[in-house]
Amino acid sequence: MCDQLRWDYLSCTGHPKLRTPNIDALAARGVRFTRAYVQSPVCGASRMSFYTGRYVSSHGATWNGVPLKVGEMTLFSLEDLGFGGGAEERIGNDSEDEEADADPLRALLSQERVHLVADAIGHLPEREKLVIALYYNEDLTMKEVGGVLGLTESRVSQLHSQAMLRLKRYLTTKLATEEPEA
Repeated sequence: MCDQLRWDYLSCTGHPKLRTPNIDALAARGVRFTRAYVQSPVCGASRMSFYTGRYVSSHGATWNGVPLKVGEMTLFSLEDLGFGGGAEERIGNDSEDEEADADPLRALLSQERVHLVADAIGHLPEREKLVIALYYNEDLTMKEVGGVLGLTESRVSQLHSQAMLRLKRYLTTKLATEEPEA
């Protein structure tokens, strides 16, 4: 996340002198919000609103250095679970078979994680499931997903965020109720 960056200090937004090729590449591949507002002028509180999807008055982290409460639900992505960014290819390649021979418990836990996430995705509403499939499996941008589904980038982003929250709640509940086997 960029901090203290003016919207017009990027070459992708037309700055006449500054060149920001890496951020420009991210902007081309992701969603650019042209009318976005922060929840707080203080960066820490604003970040906590971004992480939780809630207003500052709701999550309570009102100032820099004020942390979120323990257990506060935050957004996450499938990359956090080991998916996306090439992880699909790593799951089934030969080197993993060698690792499985060396550490069968690790291989079992990886397979279990895949099944848990697949089960969680199966419980999503259909439209959210499509957004997740197109974004992660087909590697489409939010804009491209919107084109396929006939939605705006903003709506696709909302559906993605809703799906991530549902997945996190489902997986948290599922993992909390499972008892370790002896």
